[in-house]
Amino acid sequence: MINFVEYFPTNPGHYILYRMTDEKRGLNYTVEVVSQYASSGEFLLTFTGINGTGYFMDSALSGVIRNAIYIRAGCPSALPASYWFLIYLPLSTENGSSWSWQSAWYTATLLGNVTVNGVHCKECVRVNIDSTSIRWDYLRGRGVAYFSKEAGLVDFEFNASDGSHFEARALQVKNLKPRTISGVLTLDFVNPAVGYRVQVAYCRVGKAGSGIVNSQGRFKLQVFFEKAITLRYGPSQSGYFDINVKKSKETKVWKDNVVLSMDYFTKQSFEKLRLTKSWKELVRTMHFNAWMDIAEKAGELPQYKYAIYESRTLAVDHPEIYLQADELFNELLTTHPGMWDYYMVRTDNFYEEERLYKEIQEKINEGYADKFSWGRFSINQFKPIGYREIYYNTSAFLPFIDLRLYFLGSALKAAGWRAPPLSMAEFLYFKYKSEGVNPYLVVTGNGSAFVAYESGGTVKLVRYDGKVVNDKPKNVVLVFNDRYVWYPLMGRNDTSKDPGLAEVVRMYATKDDLPNLTEEERSLIKVLKENTEFNNETDELWALYFAARLHATVWPYYPEIMERLYPKEYERWENYKSSHGPNVMYCKNAYVAMISNELSPGTAMVAGLMRKLENQSLDTMMSIVFGDRQWYVIKGVNLHIAGLDLWFHSELFFMTIDDGFLSHGGNCIMMSTMAAGILRLADVPGLEYYIAGMQYTNMIGGHANVPVFMGKEYGTINNLKWDNKFNEFEADPNILLEKIITENGWAMLVDWPPYNDGMIRTTFTFDGLLKLLEHLESLAPGMKIAKFTGEGVSGWTGVPLQQFIDEKVRPGNVIRYPW
Repeated sequence: MINFVEYFPTNPGHYILYRMTDEKRGLNYTVEVVSQYASSGEFLLTFTGINGTGYFMDSALSGVIRNAIYIRAGCPSALPASYWFLIYLPLSTENGSSWSWQSAWYTATLLGNVTVNGVHCKECVRVNIDSTSIRWDYLRGRGVAYFSKEAGLVDFEFNASDGSHFEARALQVKNLKPRTISGVLTLDFVNPAVGYRVQVAYCRVGKAGSGIVNSQGRFKLQVFFEKAITLRYGPSQSGYFDINVKKSKETKVWKDNVVLSMDYFTKQSFEKLRLTKSWKELVRTMHFNAWMDIAEKAGELPQYKYAIYESRTLAVDHPEIYLQADELFNELLTTHPGMWDYYMVRTDNFYEEERLYKEIQEKINEGYADKFSWGRFSINQFKPIGYREIYYNTSAFLPFIDLRLYFLGSALKAAGWRAPPLSMAEFLYFKYKSEGVNPYLVVTGNGSAFVAYESGGTVKLVRYDGKVVNDKPKNVVLVFNDRYVWYPLMGRNDTSKDPGLAEVVRMYATKDDLPNLTEEERSLIKVLKENTEFNNETDELWALYFAARLHATVWPYYPEIMERLYPKEYERWENYKSSHGPNVMYCKNAYVAMISNELSPGTAMVAGLMRKLENQSLDTMMSIVFGDRQWYVIKGVNLHIAGLDLWFHSELFFMTIDDGFLSHGGNCIMMSTMAAGILRLADVPGLEYYIAGMQYTNMIGGHANVPVFMGKEYGTINNLKWDNKFNEFEADPNILLEKIITENGWAMLVDWPPYNDGMIRTTFTFDGLLKLLEHLESLAPGMKIAKFTGEGVSGWTGVPLQQFIDEKVRPGNVIRYPW
């Protein structure tokens, strides 16, 4: 006689550590399965992933021991834990007997003391399972389970009908003592979640295993775990599920004292926080420190200088570079078919934009798409938006330093047809230039802007909204075109070189020719004046490149620039004519954009919120900053999907977070740098993050996002949205790492034809690169590096990271870049 009660122990604290694998799903995980406190006649098993590769969802299964032993409900559950639903055991049975349940058939065989796949099985009972006719398709297949007396299920193999093979093998079996978890649960980090329930499952648990939040927001409960356990919490309700699942949250915890929140952090909560003195001081200080740090580094490290020019602040020695950069865009704007149609699209809905862009492409293919024409352009279509208003009137905003001449390709697509005055004036500048006149931008200390040009022997002045102005503007501080500049603040005076500039300055400049700077701005201007000068032509060209946002798919449009900046890559491209630039271009662009994004007042606003939450768990902090309600802090993303493309390809121009706030533009790699800029500025202790560039094996193309780690916690920022369920480095066997950008540099591990020459390109020293890769191996043992073979669906296959290190990471195989 086999007494299955002895083979399926459910006493609270019974613990089995499993290695769970499923090659088809890329799963290789160590999982703690522990019996928790449960109601009389019931048992509760928690499944907590500790480490491994692939996707594993922590689960809780509620079961009963009555006329049989079986799982009744998932609270919650997902594969592989859901395979335990197949465990249906009579209380006792004879050796060799069979039984059925839900169209599944079982047979028990007593084996005696044996070793199963290296695991000792005492008085072992093998149960064969045939569930090929069961009604739930994900449980169909054939399996075998081995039960050890007093230990429980020590080995479980299941061959599913979909071709996957799952195995759970016991690594350790023991009984744990209860641990008391205590902490605080609030609604919004301020108000206690009184009466809410905290426990290890959504369904009811034993009294000791449930914590009810008191009036001070405190709770405590007794649970069993070795390394980690996932807590579920939310409003209490009556019934079998005593937590309201739809309104609940869950967090994996690694310690006994925790701070939790329901994250009911509304727009009103945020607005209330922003009114506090401490908040205003925090974001102002963070923003000023970011500016000063980057401005000082710009004197020695060129990437920081280029980040400043990419920010397109007026507080630089050479503002004319912005007009030169926008002239590059203007060439494409006025010659590429369909650009008028793209220009007219204004929607925040990604799918709607995609549909409209397909229609435009069809018009292009049929030859009747409209080219963009400045003669057709009307300034009346736009309404002005304040510079500070772009960033939700954040207190971080510096009155003059944060005045920007936004990238023309972004400003023309400004959300809701609302552009700042300087951008509207630039629209008129290009409109008049297309008519054959020689215009100049005229800028005042508060960011009001005009266009001046000679007409009929006199100089006309037109305000940003198209109205002719007869009175002299107050506090004109800057006059410039794409070659000549009058800018007393920065010591620039080209009036002797250009009579047209001299005439505009004579007519409209006054003695009041300096902006009214704050004390912080005065100290910054001294540094920026010294460190934004160009050292040589190449230095200037890189500044132009970053100000123009040039990215991968404009490579063929500006070959002269690419040949000068990327000579070796250009030489290989010239014989192949790829539609994209090399991976080095992605790495440089992403690295500089991450730095540049630190300079945005919008970044300070979001990073300030993150700094306020730095004592919370990683999941709580990130769920608020990059969660479903992020619409009130990050505008540069279409909710739940991704950023907008703006023009005919998402990788024409590398959008920054400033472009995101203004136009909602930016694809996955750009939004990854926006997120990384926020994390870099927030500087939360113990938090590490990476921009990961990936290739797919099962489809053409790739993706980029930001894996984040803090202690034992991890998750991924994917298109500016937080996901606590997976570590992107090892989440899917079909995703392979090809490049990585950190706060200290970048590494291009592999490239595509025609650029692929088998070399690793990086800013790190050889020892630094090796240290980085070995650290990544510790974070994600299952990570694979992309290798181009030209075979299969995508042409890519994966090499295990350790194998890549052993075979490819050699001093002679690494080319180092200065930045």
